[in-house]
Amino acid sequence: MADPRPAARLTVFLSEDDEVEGRGAAHAVVEEARAVGLGPVSVRRAVEGFGSSGHLRTNRFADSMAGLPVLVEVVGGEEGLRALSRRLADLLPGVLVTLEGVEPEPA
Repeated sequence: MADPRPAARLTVFLSEDDEVEGRGAAHAVVEEARAVGLGPVSVRRAVEGFGSSGHLRTNRFADSMAGLPVLVEVVGGEEGLRALSRRLADLLPGVLVTLEGVEPEPA
């Protein structure tokens, strides 16, 4: 049976090189989500992309593999995700965070 509660997905767009207090930013997001009881959480390393600078990062060329894009997705209730987003704004100022509604499907 599908979960009747409304759900949402928060996506954080990072670079492999992003850090928070000496640790990887993606790991920091996972820890923050866990600390507030959200989940599931997935971290995905992209093979290519660019941010607001327009600088292309790709794994096709060895000299441009540094700083590949990383996406962290967290699924949970909208209220909890908004609280997480506020925490992330302090930890990772200027990072793109999106929030969208999702409809969980039974497996």
